[in-house]
Amino acid sequence: MQLYLVLLLISYLLTPIGASILGRCTVAKMLYDGGLNYFEGYSLENWVCLAYFESKFNPSAVYEDPQDGSTGFGLFQIRDNEWCGHGKNLC
Repeated sequence: MQLYLVLLLISYLLTPIGASILGRCTVAKMLYDGGLNYFEGYSLENWVCLAYFESKFNPSAVYEDPQDGSTGFGLFQIRDNEWCGHGKNLC
């Protein structure tokens, strides 16, 4: 539950109006300021790496997986079927 709240906070902080691709240092600073350095035992470098490989630092990225019908949103590509409830689109 705590991880869900942190990810929700991060997605809120990292989705500016008219979102564009963010720089690596910008993402690192925002994640650090949000308290993710060594959150759940993962270093800031791990979180930045995850954001890059999931979305290429694009906070408005959306990916639809045709195999399972899920959709991923944001920097970390949070899946709607796992985190948002079916049809609620809380992501």
